[in-house]
Amino acid sequence: MVITYFRKTIRDSCPITINEADLTEKKVGETFESSLREVSCDEELRWNFKCYPNGDDGEAQNHVSVFIHVDARATVGVVFAVQGTTIQNGFYHVFEYEQGRGLGKFVSHDDLRPHFRDGKVTITCNVSFKFRMPLLLSKHSIVESCEAVPTDCELVVGSDSVKVHKNLLQFIAPGLYANFLHNTVEARSGKIVITDFDYKTVKSAMAYFYGCTLKDQSVETVVGILRFADKYNIKSTELESVPCENINVDSFCTITHYAFDCCKDNLLRKCGVFFKTNQEQLKSTKEFANLPPAAIVAVLKNAFGLQNENALICYAHQNGIPKVIDYLEAPLLASLSVENFCDVALYAWNLDREDLKIKCAKFFYDNRTEITTMPAFHELGNIALEVMKASLVEKVDD
Repeated sequence: MVITYFRKTIRDSCPITINEADLTEKKVGETFESSLREVSCDEELRWNFKCYPNGDDGEAQNHVSVFIHVDARATVGVVFAVQGTTIQNGFYHVFEYEQGRGLGKFVSHDDLRPHFRDGKVTITCNVSFKFRMPLLLSKHSIVESCEAVPTDCELVVGSDSVKVHKNLLQFIAPGLYANFLHNTVEARSGKIVITDFDYKTVKSAMAYFYGCTLKDQSVETVVGILRFADKYNIKSTELESVPCENINVDSFCTITHYAFDCCKDNLLRKCGVFFKTNQEQLKSTKEFANLPPAAIVAVLKNAFGLQNENALICYAHQNGIPKVIDYLEAPLLASLSVENFCDVALYAWNLDREDLKIKCAKFFYDNRTEITTMPAFHELGNIALEVMKASLVEKVDD
């Protein structure tokens, strides 16, 4: 079975209080140290916070030094803060093995002294441990609580239906529950007809929201649940990280299509980054060819910084993406004007686009007096001559 992953963040914090006298009485390298703190999700991982009131070494003397120590591999975001002040600083680090890391000159004694109250100040270490975990959904109390309560509504998908509880929808799916708030067909029948999702997606989504274990935990299933959640205003923060953690050649198109349709800009940027280094494998797939052209354009913009139509359409020609070419050419054919004529003609002749050449030739003949007086037209050189020749041919053919 393909393992699907999601990103989980575990947060913790630990305070250490120091006395103002510690700034001078403590020697360089003397430390206050918290006890080891365990991290859920990883039985082997523990961490602690160390504070050196007079610096951890000679270079940091007359400063407070702060460090975090971990005893296993971990990805951690750290923010040190002086409580009740705006003094804070931090870092993001991947610990490859047991080690410590911190800020030798977190705050100078001179800057810290005004913030002591009753001779004390508290410094807090706030940590965020990032885990990439397999998506293993297990049964929880919602299912167990509902087992003895009869269902009172149905989600109808074609000839199938999923039986659910209205009260549960009220909390987890306000977009669905809204159907029951007024004197509607749904309120009277207790049935909501779902037309834009298949039965498998609806069944999987409701199973997940009830807390059941999903037999199919593929990216396709998760994306289907996320689309369903987006449509019906269901919050699912755990699943939101799954697409980001599972972009590969096989899943790219499914995730890109979801990111584009549901306006997930950060995810779309990640898809662009992946496409940039894997474009040769992706462009030749049937799934890529079936993506909406606007989604492909969004990927190209994110992958290569191609923000104008000329750059995008040139890339599409150079790399053989006809769907994008047709998509971008359609507005050119529909909006040809005196103002953009020279740019369109230059593109049509340079890239040998016959339909566009014919369009330009006819347009030129009808507007030749105005166009031939434009400096930009004369700058086209030989292309200007080709345009004029083509316009005469089109006139004869008419």
